[in-house]
Amino acid sequence: RARKMKNDAFRRAKLLHGTIRGVDKPVSRIAFGTLFLHTFDDEQDAFALLDAVWATGCNAFDCAAIYGGGKCELILGRWLKSRQIPRKDVVIISKGGCEGQDRLWCPRISESEYMWQEVQGSLSRLGIGYIDLYLLHRDDPSTVVDQIVDMMHDICCGGNVHAWGVSNWQQPRLAQALQYSRRTGKTPPVADSPQNSLAEPSRPVWPQTSVLTSAQRPAWQAATGGEVAMFGWECLAKGFMCGKWSNADADNLSDVPLTESNAAEWREMQLRIAYCTPDNFGRRERAMELARLKGVSLPEIALGYVLSQFTNAFALVGTTSIGHFRQNVRAAAVDSKVAAMTQEDMAYLEKGVPRVSTLAQVVRIFGAGSLLVALCCVALALAGASTNSVATGVLRFAGGSTDAGRVEVQHNGQWGAVCASPAARTEVAIVACRQLGFGKGRVERMPQLDVPAILLSRVTCNGSEAAIADCEHLGWGRADAGCKEALGIRCLACEGAGCDSTPVHFRGQLSVPDEPQVLVRDFYSAPGSLHLLCHTFEANSQTGSPAIDCAVSQYMEVGEAHPVFSGSARHVSQAANEAAVLAGLLLPFSASSRASYVFNE
Repeated sequence: RARKMKNDAFRRAKLLHGTIRGVDKPVSRIAFGTLFLHTFDDEQDAFALLDAVWATGCNAFDCAAIYGGGKCELILGRWLKSRQIPRKDVVIISKGGCEGQDRLWCPRISESEYMWQEVQGSLSRLGIGYIDLYLLHRDDPSTVVDQIVDMMHDICCGGNVHAWGVSNWQQPRLAQALQYSRRTGKTPPVADSPQNSLAEPSRPVWPQTSVLTSAQRPAWQAATGGEVAMFGWECLAKGFMCGKWSNADADNLSDVPLTESNAAEWREMQLRIAYCTPDNFGRRERAMELARLKGVSLPEIALGYVLSQFTNAFALVGTTSIGHFRQNVRAAAVDSKVAAMTQEDMAYLEKGVPRVSTLAQVVRIFGAGSLLVALCCVALALAGASTNSVATGVLRFAGGSTDAGRVEVQHNGQWGAVCASPAARTEVAIVACRQLGFGKGRVERMPQLDVPAILLSRVTCNGSEAAIADCEHLGWGRADAGCKEALGIRCLACEGAGCDSTPVHFRGQLSVPDEPQVLVRDFYSAPGSLHLLCHTFEANSQTGSPAIDCAVSQYMEVGEAHPVFSGSARHVSQAANEAAVLAGLLLPFSASSRASYVFNE
């Protein structure tokens, strides 16, 4: 089989290719996502899928350390070896730097040693000597960008990674990384992998992910300056852009609590809420019409829309169906009708702006006068849409965190804070977290430094609203003299007993002053402030000392902390407390609830 693969190489189909800085080979504009490879009962079936993908001309394979707990990299590595595919002909993209779903995708990119081990683990599983492009799978906004760039520069200089990039980062963080790289001459990020689809989700469909919308595209292009390749994921919107879900599926949408028995139902509801919107149904209808005019399939239009955004745009396609991949990959065929769609086509898909061919039909039927009236109506409608905006009511957290912080809302291009009475905050937090795509929310006091103008005051929700803007409030920009504190919240991915704690890793160990042999085993508590549930786990391979694995279950404001050992309380002084604990804690602690913190010994 391996000899046949090598002999048939010249008969492979041809695809459009792009280039990535630092990657010394052409990269197919469609990359195969390997995240489902581990779901095959028989590995030979997975190999058959990979054979078919390779035969289409696709030479780029997207992996991640957390896909299948590493099994997907293992399967891809064994396939590469069994087929004897020359390493110079294949582009391997892998991702790392975060925990899996069981740890709520906790980022670990602040830990240099951990990242070196991540890279080596992927290399070992794949059975290769280098990774062409390595992406940081999640961001940790509490870690200074300079530190991350320095670390990735060192990893690239080691030769095991030829180029690096990011996945699910916010644009300001990516821009900072590029600016620092230019200023210092360090190896820059050369790729960004956000969610990107014609069907834009009304809220994140996975925690701690980023979406590149049509409205954000100009800012992204300006920030990256043509230096960064864009790898869009979930380009078919979980099947929405293949015809999944009808208008009827938009009825009776409401969040359901996640339990141990309804994970599939909960996930389906999250996706329907995100994608089954009037705007997306309109976009899909126009995509179907354009597909008919061009003689292509609906998925081809959806993937072509992503490829047409930039000259260095790529689309990730993950599927277990050979037939589906063969259909999808046609979007990047050398004779593709959709890989470089015109601005006219893009405007029609996004906003319904009539295409020239459609306008010509109007002129023939109704005359030029009717066309002028129609264009004026379209212009007025678009002008109204741009001022009222699609962006009004969008939420974010101050400081770039993805799931905790002071809440900010956008109105007419301006970001501002939100204020609610103490009695109303719990329900407001629930609605805000639901709007942001999480399963649960709770109120937390956040630092009140550099608070912008309050845009929504006296907000009151009943808990069933889809967005904060739907709740009762005084009106946009109307101040409330009684507002003393901007709203701060923490969002969690799910409901239930297992979701009330946030994973945090400690490097090194916490011990009693003057008694280094006594380790913190039960919990570390700061009354009224920080509460960590801690347990020891495997010994450190270098020091032989066990590490401490903790979860945050409470945060107010950091105060004097009291460690508790094996059920008996022992107090440490404020000075010792600061030296042993707080010196390593980045403030505000709530900047990222998925961060990794280094505590001084």
